[in-house]
Amino acid sequence: MRFGSSAFFKNIIFTTFILVASAGNRQGALMAQGFMGFHSDNYSGVHSLQWNPALLVDNRLAFQMNLSSSHFTVTNNYIGINAPSFLGDIEGAVNNSNFVDDFLVERLNGKEKSGLVRANYTLPLSFMVSFGKKKKQSLGFYSAIRSHASIDGFDEDLARMVYNELSIDELLNQSIVSQNISIDAGAWEEYGLSYGRQVFDNGKHFISSAATLKITRGRSAAYLYSDNLDVTFPSDSMISITNSDIRFGYADLFSNIDAFEPGAGFQNVSSFFQNGVSVGMDLGFVYEWRPNIDDYRYTLDGDTSYFRPDRNKYKLRLGVSIMDIGNTRYSRSDYLQGNGGLESIYADAPNVLIDDFAVAINRFQNDGLDGLSDSLSSIYVVTDGGSETFTMTLPFRINAFADYALGKNFYTNFSMSIAPAFRKNPEKSRDISEFSLTPRYENHWFGFYLPVSINTNGNAHLGAGMRLGPLVVGTNDFTPLFRETTYDANFYAALNIPIRKRLRDKDRDHVSNSVDECRRVPG
Repeated sequence: MRFGSSAFFKNIIFTTFILVASAGNRQGALMAQGFMGFHSDNYSGVHSLQWNPALLVDNRLAFQMNLSSSHFTVTNNYIGINAPSFLGDIEGAVNNSNFVDDFLVERLNGKEKSGLVRANYTLPLSFMVSFGKKKKQSLGFYSAIRSHASIDGFDEDLARMVYNELSIDELLNQSIVSQNISIDAGAWEEYGLSYGRQVFDNGKHFISSAATLKITRGRSAAYLYSDNLDVTFPSDSMISITNSDIRFGYADLFSNIDAFEPGAGFQNVSSFFQNGVSVGMDLGFVYEWRPNIDDYRYTLDGDTSYFRPDRNKYKLRLGVSIMDIGNTRYSRSDYLQGNGGLESIYADAPNVLIDDFAVAINRFQNDGLDGLSDSLSSIYVVTDGGSETFTMTLPFRINAFADYALGKNFYTNFSMSIAPAFRKNPEKSRDISEFSLTPRYENHWFGFYLPVSINTNGNAHLGAGMRLGPLVVGTNDFTPLFRETTYDANFYAALNIPIRKRLRDKDRDHVSNSVDECRRVPG
C-alpha cells in the first residue's frame, strides 16, 4: 500500500524535472547568481546583463559576442546526498536497489521544506558594444532559454510522511497543515535589448544606469498551489485532505506525455505557437568612487580630459538592480478549458484510499497531465473551470553588490540577490535569496574567483571560477567533492569573443593612432 504514496511523490518531482529539462534539450543544452564571481568581473560583458545591466557602462570591453553559455543550479533544504560516494561510483549508485538508504539523508530541523532547479542557456550571437564619444554609452542584446522549477512551503511532517511512504506511526491521525504550499515549473524564451549610459561624472564620483526591455515567450509551465493544505493520514493506506482550496494549471504542451518512455517527446506542440509574447524589464544602477581619478588621466591629442579606457578607475563600486519585472503567458491545456477540467478545486474528502491516488498516477503515466487532472476532478469538487491562458510571474529579484579594489588587479566583492517569495501568488516562479563574498583577480586575459556564499536554504558553499581568454568555467560550490553530505549542485560555462578597450596611442607619445604618422616610434 505504501508504494502508491511513494510513486505519487516521485512523479510530482519527475514532472517538474521534465518541465525544466525539456526546454534545454530542445536547444541541445541545458538567474540569481548563476555566474557567481564572474558576474562582478569587469570583463563579463554581455553576461552582466542578467545580473545588473548598468555594468555594461564603462567596463573594459569594447565589444563581446557570446558563442555559447549555460548555467545550472539545483538546491533544497531537505534531502542531501553523499556526493563523494555517489561520484566515486556513479553507475553503481544509480543501479543500487537500496539507493535511498545508502546515499540519501534527511535534514530534520522543524522548518518548511523547499527545493529549486533552474537552468539558463544563452544563445549564440548575444552581444554588447560600447559606443559614442569616449564610449560613454553601451548597447547589449541577448537571447536565452530559461527554465525554472520549485517546490515550496512543504510542512516538514508532510515531507517526512511522503518521503518515508507513510511509515512514521507517530504522524498517523495527525492534522498536518502546509500554508502557501506550491509546486511550479516553467520554461520560456527571452529576448533582451539593453541600453546604458553614464549619467553623472565629476571625476571622483561616477554614476551609470541602464535598462533592459525584454520579450518573453512561454514554452511550457505547470503549477499547483494551496494557501492552506490540511492533510491527515488515518493509516498507511488512506489520506484525508479537508477544507483545502487548490489551484492547478499547466500549458497545453504537457497535456499528453509518456513520462516513463526514454526519449519521449511531446504529443501536442500546438501551444508553443499559441503562447503569446509578454513584456518584461530589468533596471540597473552603478555608483563608483574614484578618489585617485587623476592617476588615469592621459593627455591625448591635446585633450587633457581624456581618461584611459583600459583601466578600472574605482576604489569602491556599488550597484543595485531590479530584475525580472513582468510575467510570461501560457496557453492553458485544452482539457482544462473545455472538459470540466480544474483551475481550482475544493478538497474535503476524508479517508480516500491511496489506491485511488494510484489510479491518478497510472493515468498520468498513460495520459500525461490531462489524465492526472481528470482523476483529481473525480475525487474532489471542481470550483472553477479552466480559462484559456494563465501567466507565470518571472522570478523577480533585487540584486545589490559592493566591489572594492584591494590593489593592482585584486578585488573583493560582496553580493546579495534577494528574491521575495510573494507566497500568496499561486502563479509565481519562486527563487531563493543568496549572499556571497568573493575575492577576485582579473586582468584583460585572465580572471580567477573564489566565492564563499550562503542561501536561504541554509546551505553554505565554497566555489571557484576562472576566465581564460574567451573561456569561462566555474561552480558556485566544489565542496561536494569532499563534503559528506550536500544539498546543492551548480555549474556554469561560457565561450565568448571578447575585444577589450585599448589606449589609442601605440607608441605612448600622446598622439592618437588615427593621426600619428609614426605609430611605432614616439615623437
